[in-house]
Amino acid sequence: MNKTATFLFTATRHIFNGKYIGGMRLFMMGLTIIGYGKCGSIYHDIRTHLPDQSPDGRMIIDIGGGTTDIAVLSLGGKVKATSVRVAGNHYDEEILKHVRNKYSIAIGQRTAEELKKHVACCPQKTDFHESMEIKGRSLLTGLPVRVTVSTDDLYEPVMMLSEQIGTAAHQVLEKTPPELAGDIYRNGVMLTGGGAQLHGLTEYLSQELKVEVTVSPDPVNCVALGTAQSLSIGDKLETGFTDATPRIGRR
Repeated sequence: MNKTATFLFTATRHIFNGKYIGGMRLFMMGLTIIGYGKCGSIYHDIRTHLPDQSPDGRMIIDIGGGTTDIAVLSLGGKVKATSVRVAGNHYDEEILKHVRNKYSIAIGQRTAEELKKHVACCPQKTDFHESMEIKGRSLLTGLPVRVTVSTDDLYEPVMMLSEQIGTAAHQVLEKTPPELAGDIYRNGVMLTGGGAQLHGLTEYLSQELKVEVTVSPDPVNCVALGTAQSLSIGDKLETGFTDATPRIGRR
């Protein structure tokens, strides 16, 4: 089970995120776990009025902060899935390293994130060209310095990570049953998570997977909203849940 799965405390109807409580011992009765991809799918289904138990295959790619979770879902359950340690934080780190190596400037994590949000882009989106003036410390003189970074300057780190996500998604599709693969070709792929907002990512993944790729209407909050909504329809989602209730006395 992915360490960053979402924990649903059905007894108290409180929602916690696993990455914040991963080190705690849990004694709550009635604990169940539902994956990020499943939560995103629930939110999407309710918005589009699709039945969660539909036999149609759907593919969800959730690009979070630490991992990207990819899943093919059908009949309310997971058919094929994988998780890769490439996500939003890794884009920030690689942009930071790239700026350091190319311009000999040390910048902070916040600046790297701003570059990712406003300047970085996959080259498949040909109509996007932005630039930003950044400030940092020169590694040559030790003094403050400013430079302008453009979209073209960040293609290398952005594509290095995007290709890993594209490869993982391609591998999941290769293992998907033919009938469900046909459904995905018709329905497309949905992106969720903050990392889904990277400029040009949908165009790149569409090119790699040969299917339409779209971003959820609310990618940042999609998983949390799906988790909350699942509390009211839990009886219909048994195939999508994993029983994680602690066994008393088990060693």
